[in-house]
Amino acid sequence: MGFLRMEYGRDGMRLTWSVFPFAVMLALSSLVGPARASPDYTEALRLSLYFFEAQRSGYLPADQRVNWRSHSGLNDGKDQNVGPSYLWTCALYDSIIHSFSLEKITSLVGIQNLSHQSLDSAWCSLAMIYSMLRKWSFGFCIRHVIWGVIEIDLVGGYYDAGDNVKFQLPMAFTVTTLAWSVIEYRSQLQKQGQLDHALKSIKWGTDYFIKAHPEPNVLWAEVGDGTTDHECWMRPEDMTTSRQAYKVDANNPGTEVVAETAAAMAAASIVFKYSDPGYSNTLLTHAKQASLWNFVILHTISYGLANEKLYRSTSDDWTIVLRLQLFTFGDTHRGNYDRSIPIVKGYYPSVSGYGDELLWASFWLFEATGDENYLEYTSVKAQELGGTGWAMTQFGWDVKYSGLQVLASKILMQGRGGAHTSTLQSYQRQASYFLCAALSRNNGKNIQRSPGGLFWIQPWNNMQFVTSAAFLLTVYADYLKAANQELTCSGSPVQTSELSGTAQKQIDYILGHNPRGMSYMVGFSNNYPKEVHHRGSSIVSIKVDSAHVQCKDGYATWYKKPQANPNVLLGALVGGPDANDNFIDDRDNYQMTEACLYNNGPLVGVLARLSVGPTYQGETERPEFWTPVLPKAPDSPRSPPPPPSTYHNVPYESYHITQWVKHSWVASGKTYYKYEGAFTNKHGKDLKNFVISFNQLYGPVYGLNPVSGSQTSFTFPEWLTTLKPGQKLTFVYIQPYPMASISLKKTSYSS
Repeated sequence: MGFLRMEYGRDGMRLTWSVFPFAVMLALSSLVGPARASPDYTEALRLSLYFFEAQRSGYLPADQRVNWRSHSGLNDGKDQNVGPSYLWTCALYDSIIHSFSLEKITSLVGIQNLSHQSLDSAWCSLAMIYSMLRKWSFGFCIRHVIWGVIEIDLVGGYYDAGDNVKFQLPMAFTVTTLAWSVIEYRSQLQKQGQLDHALKSIKWGTDYFIKAHPEPNVLWAEVGDGTTDHECWMRPEDMTTSRQAYKVDANNPGTEVVAETAAAMAAASIVFKYSDPGYSNTLLTHAKQASLWNFVILHTISYGLANEKLYRSTSDDWTIVLRLQLFTFGDTHRGNYDRSIPIVKGYYPSVSGYGDELLWASFWLFEATGDENYLEYTSVKAQELGGTGWAMTQFGWDVKYSGLQVLASKILMQGRGGAHTSTLQSYQRQASYFLCAALSRNNGKNIQRSPGGLFWIQPWNNMQFVTSAAFLLTVYADYLKAANQELTCSGSPVQTSELSGTAQKQIDYILGHNPRGMSYMVGFSNNYPKEVHHRGSSIVSIKVDSAHVQCKDGYATWYKKPQANPNVLLGALVGGPDANDNFIDDRDNYQMTEACLYNNGPLVGVLARLSVGPTYQGETERPEFWTPVLPKAPDSPRSPPPPPSTYHNVPYESYHITQWVKHSWVASGKTYYKYEGAFTNKHGKDLKNFVISFNQLYGPVYGLNPVSGSQTSFTFPEWLTTLKPGQKLTFVYIQPYPMASISLKKTSYSS
């Protein structure tokens, strides 16, 4: 019995015919031995986030924990200066601004007493300010035409694996999956003291993505190239190899990489939106200062998605404007990115096409904005782009179908499908195919396993598919449990514990519960790969020996040295063993010993989930979610929601609770209200602890942390431990019902 499969390595893709070794697996399964105690998931989680710091490019921060690394790639993008750049024309400006009435513009931008003359002046002024902020060498405005020489800044981001190239497609996928991990398991990360490190790892990527997208229809998709980079074995701090940068634009499209970057930024926006009030206020300030600029940007996008409704729901957040540009750019200017950048074909070719990335990005934009247009897009384009047609047995940087199908299933199980429920059910059926294949319950069309039980897809960096599959199994089990539903495979029901248990066993294998007794995460336990295929790790740190390591000297002196790497690449997950659980720890064995960034994105989520307790063997507690499932609405009809002017105060001597309606919108025939609130400490002492309870709450609360085991009681968010006298703590919730009532249950003040 066999099947065709796609194999992904950093040398491209191959189609192979695989024979599943059923007899061999059964004969050797006894090698696994008796059950052992679970690995230390908390320690593995801690280490997994170190690897992101080891892969950083650019100026390293003062709190860098991987201290054998130093600054690198400091001139990335500097050689790509372009100009003069014709960015906006008088015709474009007039077609946008002067096609709207002043009343309409006034209502959209929130500025009174506007005239077309004042708009013209504001346009030029904003253009000049924007040009300076983007580090243009010069800029001037003549009749709404902006010219300039742009200095491209591509410093930052992540190196891909054991080399020193920055590949945007896998980097963006890494950030998307890492953000997804935080979205689902934020409280678990916080409990283990790793949330801050996860947030910094995401932001290191998104900061770079903002740089890589300097114009609406331009995305820089690669810095360096594998061909010249692989000719040398050098520390990133010593690089003399080509740092040529490659971009996609309207004339040279790259839908896959553009849509994946949009997905990453959308997912990351969910992570950051309510986690830090200072950061949120900064974004809000910038949004208010640039309200006209936001308006102009939004309405230069094709009107397929960027309509007035979308503007109203997102005008407070500049990052959403950027995501809109990226998604619309990718959807409007379709084309395979490896045709526009042929040099990437040898490393990260697009085999699955761009349909999955467009759907993937659209689902994430729906999650980030709540805008029905994105969900409608995934419904209308479901067949055309393969979302409800392709059933896969892998999920990774190229093939996103299984991931987006699981994400669609989450929306369905949370009752948010609305008019698109039937299409989401089709997505869910394809997600079930992947999950049942992982459980070996798919009528023979299952994911192959090694004799020791490891998911097996391909020889080159097989671990990328192990961690991504484990993540999908884990989140899906939690979605099912929260929705009180079950998976069906070949007509038989499956317990959620089987899903989460299968995921846990894959992680246990990675961490040492395998025939070799080896951990494939570097630094975990005493038996792990010592000769990792990684330039920076295998060469003495520049802080220890600053002598420049020449291109070929690195191969002669360090690459062939039969010793453990001088710098331990903590948390790196290497490619792993072969189909028979064999592993050769040799730096030259790059298929097995190279570690890639995207191996760790989904791994963080699974480890966070496992770190707070078992996922099977009698688990009874419901997992905590950053975005909880909406409770069932009351059966009896409720009174209509209050008008937006409603304002509610609960003043007391020691505290003050205020709520108000920020704005509302209509979706699927329902009027939704965004409620904002504030808790003010009026006591003369510091408030050290408090618990407030919501009554008639039918959605998540942002800006507060749920009390363990409750969906209606909340306390300080993880970033705040004390509320000073007079200080205010704000929160937000959304529901299509009247304002919830809030009461104070517990307080504790400083002595």
